[in-house]
Parts: sequence; C-alpha cells; structure tokens
Amino acid sequence: MATYVEINGNQYPAVITGRLNDKDWGNRESKAIKVEMAYADVLAMFVNDIDWNIVQDVETYRDVEDEEGNVISTEMVMEQEVYDNSDYCIAGPIVDHRDGYVTVKMGKPTAAELLAMLEEVL
Repeated sequence: MATYVEINGNQYPAVITGRLNDKDWGNRESKAIKVEMAYADVLAMFVNDIDWNIVQDVETYRDVEDEEGNVISTEMVMEQEVYDNSDYCIAGPIVDHRDGYVTVKMGKPTAAELLAMLEEVL
C-alpha cells in the first residue's frame, strides 16, 4: 500500500507520521511528511493555510459476473482513499536529511492560537 501527499492536485510519494501532542512544537497536534524532494521545493510548497491530503492506495476486490449475473471470478482493483488534512494548516520545521529526503511538519493551531484568532475577529 503506497502513501502520497497531495497538494494542488499533484501526488508525491511520502511517509507520514502524526503526533497528538508534539512536545517539540508547542504541544500542538502535528503530522510529519517525509518526501524525496529538494529543500527549496518543500519550502515553497508547504506554506501556512495550504489544503493538502493524504492519499493511500488500497487493494479492493470485486466480483466479475457473466451475462446471467453469476460470479465467474474475483479481481483485485487498486483504489485510492483520500484523507483531508487541511486542519493541519500551520507550516512548521523542515529537516533536510541530506540524502534526497526532506521532512516537513504541518500542525494544527493550539487552543491559545485559536483563541487569539477569534479575538482578532471580534
């Protein structure tokens, strides 16, 4: 099962992990996205308020029927499941692993940040 990060309709193979309470980043909920990409490209792509998805290839099976509706075989089909991650809208630290891979963190706003945003609006 392959996993991708999808931004602006483009999919990039990725390894994605998450933390409910990221102690390294203000205790916010975060996702770390590791991609094979240049640092400058990651810096330009992963910005605040970007809409992005996690996409996973999933094997499913469906029956193949003859004209009378009898099942004659079962075939495996690859489908993609898409998970909206736009709630993780704060661009965080980027780590260049110096082997062609870069990891970027995207996080959810903390309660204090959400309160400050609401106070600005009011």
